[in-house]
Amino acid sequence: MNILVWNVQGLGNDWTFQILHDYVQQYSPSMVFLSETLSSKAQMERLRVRLGFSGMLIWDKEGRSGGLCLLWSDSIHIQLLSGSRGHIDVKVTSHDSTCWHFTSLYGNPDTSLRTQFWTLLKRLGDVSSMPWLCGGDLNEILFGHEKQGGAARAQYLMNAFREATNYCGLADLGFRGPKFTWNRGKNACLVQERLDRMLGNGGWLDLFPNSLVHHLNLRGSDHHPLLVELLRADESSSIGKIWKRGRFHFEEAWVEEVECSNLIKNH
Repeated sequence: MNILVWNVQGLGNDWTFQILHDYVQQYSPSMVFLSETLSSKAQMERLRVRLGFSGMLIWDKEGRSGGLCLLWSDSIHIQLLSGSRGHIDVKVTSHDSTCWHFTSLYGNPDTSLRTQFWTLLKRLGDVSSMPWLCGGDLNEILFGHEKQGGAARAQYLMNAFREATNYCGLADLGFRGPKFTWNRGKNACLVQERLDRMLGNGGWLDLFPNSLVHHLNLRGSDHHPLLVELLRADESSSIGKIWKRGRFHFEEAWVEEVECSNLIKNH
């Protein structure tokens, strides 16, 4: 089972739709989560039909910004749990009756409102005991080395993100592909960040221990799409070789982070 997660930055042109259509044809995702659709309900319904999905949940755009959409095929059953301009929260039931919790996220770009977003994430975690997968464009990074170019990220913003994921028992699923998922500018003005990611709790990692997250090519948006392969212990990737890794992947750059350095020294 595959899931495609992408901040499309608008679906109002045929070029972006064609790129999305190509991804759907190539990877056959059972679910697709799109953020910043900048599209109306009627426009998204037409897109659903053209892409061949059986179900859809949306959160309408507000003015000239926002818009969320979750699409799914008839191979799974989706039950809506909650939604807002920053998330769509559902219960997923597969054909073999396996149930798990999926929260598609879009972090508020206004940093003054980011605390509300992390509070929402904690509340979602509090009300569910199911295996839990969540992710999308969170508009935030966990560590300073996840940004290159531009001004350094404020430490308190990264700390709040880490505190929220720790509270919820969520682990970063890692990735294959380019290190950064968002790019803007050129040459000396180029800024790159890993704003898009997938997170899972222990129950979800036990259910799908071989799962992989791929950062697909940058096309039609400033954000790389994420392709999530949900793989059980007896399953292997259909997209190249499995990246042999554990749940924790250490990077030397983490030593530069004050809190991480202290953690390493104390263990």
